[in-house]
Amino acid sequence: MPVSKKHLSLATCRAPFGKVEELFQVPIAMFEILQLASEINHPKAQQIVRLIDDTIRVTLDDPDALVKLSNMAGNGYQIHFSAAENGE
Repeated sequence: MPVSKKHLSLATCRAPFGKVEELFQVPIAMFEILQLASEINHPKAQQIVRLIDDTIRVTLDDPDALVKLSNMAGNGYQIHFSAAENGE
């Protein structure tokens, strides 16, 4: 049987590089981002590779981290993200 580009992973229930709709899909998406960024020959892409690699490492050190963040948001905590002032 030929492999379809629309093949859905049973583990993630989404197409490779498809839209992330559930929290449990985030880890796979991070590896996909890492793969895509590593294929680009540009300094900014290398920054993305380092950031996502660090994010994956930290998440693997505390596998419940994403659930904890989600629970915090559900309990009324607001999580704010802001760009670094020095542009990094």
